[in-house]
Amino acid sequence: MAINLLYVFPGLLPPPNDASMAEWYHLRGDISVDVLLPTGMAKAGSLRAELGENCFPTHKVNQKLAYHLFLAGRYKLLSFRQKAAIFRFQLKQGLRLGREKRIDCTMSYGAGLSGVVAWILSRLLRTKFILRLPNVPENAYRFNAFGGNAYHYSARVSVKTRIARVVSDLLLRFLVLRCDRLHLMYPNQLQKYPNLQKIPACVIHSFTAMSRIPHGGESDGSVLLMGAPWFLKGADILIRAFRKIESEFPDTKVRLLGHFPDEHLIREMIGDSRQIEILKARPNLQALQILTDCSIYALCSRTDAAPRVVLEAMAAGKPVIGSRVGGVPYYIREGETGLIFESGNVDELAEKLRLLLNSPELRARLGQNGQRIARAQYNEAEWGRKVKELIELTVLGRISEAEKEPSARIAS
Repeated sequence: MAINLLYVFPGLLPPPNDASMAEWYHLRGDISVDVLLPTGMAKAGSLRAELGENCFPTHKVNQKLAYHLFLAGRYKLLSFRQKAAIFRFQLKQGLRLGREKRIDCTMSYGAGLSGVVAWILSRLLRTKFILRLPNVPENAYRFNAFGGNAYHYSARVSVKTRIARVVSDLLLRFLVLRCDRLHLMYPNQLQKYPNLQKIPACVIHSFTAMSRIPHGGESDGSVLLMGAPWFLKGADILIRAFRKIESEFPDTKVRLLGHFPDEHLIREMIGDSRQIEILKARPNLQALQILTDCSIYALCSRTDAAPRVVLEAMAAGKPVIGSRVGGVPYYIREGETGLIFESGNVDELAEKLRLLLNSPELRARLGQNGQRIARAQYNEAEWGRKVKELIELTVLGRISEAEKEPSARIAS
């Protein structure tokens, strides 16, 4: 039986111009996907320059994948007007598609506005509803601000952020209890919510274009951290840890790569160190090259569900140090593919860094193990197979082998 899926995504990035970099391109089976995607572009010409003349308002990749695009860049970033415009577009476009063809299932990325839209459409179109949870639910807006200040650090928690925490938690409970199946990023993702654990769930990793990642670069002796905002990603934790041991490793560099609008705060923490560098955010392929050339990848996040960069680093053959938060210990196997430290523990991180920097043999062993596991278990084909099972289980009621395994279920 052919299945038609309607996927509601918050955006705001356009589809990749290389179709093989898109997750839905790798979906197996007789499943067609329509993606409702707001982009950060303000003019259609900008999209056409990237994707081709006929990409707007619908970018049809092939017979089974189409993106329905919205110019959300016409509104102030993360403003109420932008969110309202996105809500109207996704609801209206979803209903239009429902009139044109049978929709069997709606799916949302996250339990925010896109989750509300997907749930409404599932009720109006009488479809199944899958909720994908990409974050650590109990940490919503705990380490980053709400709205336009999301990339700026502030020791003071604003009223808006406090309200956002409450609303996020309420929406999570509301949507989880109304979905037919959950797409979780790690097995115990809802451990803080025992009342929500009765909902059927499948655990599926973040999509990662493994085939595009080089097997390894030159290993230039650097320690790399990528991502933003810096406080959520724990850049300050890495800086403080490395400064404790930097005199022991005068040839080692720490590189922080990301969008840091309040970079001056990071530079204050770096102080007079000449071994810590800040790199501007750059396109994915350029960032991957920097990743493949590092010697150690450090994930120091205060919260993270299933960081794609960990899988990318493993695929490139890099040993990974990760914080014990969210799904990180699920993907980094302590002593086999990397090392784990307690989140925020600067002294423990410093010891883990010292251990790896002093042992090329350990780095090589962890990197080789991680590369083998990542490329075998987290490649594009595996993602496509698991998501196919998720959709078929929801729509057709079939039982997949993955759901029979304890690691892929929510305990009831």
